[in-house]
Amino acid sequence: MTKSKDTKLTSLRLNYRLISSQDEADVFETLNDKKTCDIIYFLSWPMNIEQARWWCSRSENAYKNGEFHFIAHHKETGQPIGCIGLHPDTENPASLETGYWVSPKAQGQGFAYEMLNTIIDYAQNELKAHEIFAVTDRSNNPSKNLLEKSGILYAGTRDITRPDGSIRLSNYYSRKLKIDHS
Repeated sequence: MTKSKDTKLTSLRLNYRLISSQDEADVFETLNDKKTCDIIYFLSWPMNIEQARWWCSRSENAYKNGEFHFIAHHKETGQPIGCIGLHPDTENPASLETGYWVSPKAQGQGFAYEMLNTIIDYAQNELKAHEIFAVTDRSNNPSKNLLEKSGILYAGTRDITRPDGSIRLSNYYSRKLKIDHS
């Protein structure tokens, strides 16, 4: 896997770079939404800057462990749009989990689809992953629809234990990736 803190990606409307501690204000801006905090199992509402700081700190050197947490900014305005990441499955490192969120101000404009397809391309062509998967809250229909539109299909359930010990009922989605062996 490509492991560099300087990894950058680009898509039609967005520039992506790995999250660093300097991004806490932008991460906070994209996450500061009750609905988003309710769906992302490791967050709590009301959102606070400490949670954003924790995520940035965790993300900053994650590439050393094969994890890639990107913040996406709009190419023209520089506005933070959202975050998307990849991390290897503990049992199968060639299988990468993706997770993402989009700022409430940017939702409904196709940014999540653009972000997800950019990360699928990166996982397949740069990281040579064999599979990409996602685990979503069962009530998160927008994410379900996005995953299926991107070819990441329902494959069962995989409930998540939250930091407080409660269980988040979750669905598991998966897509096998084609690897170019040339």
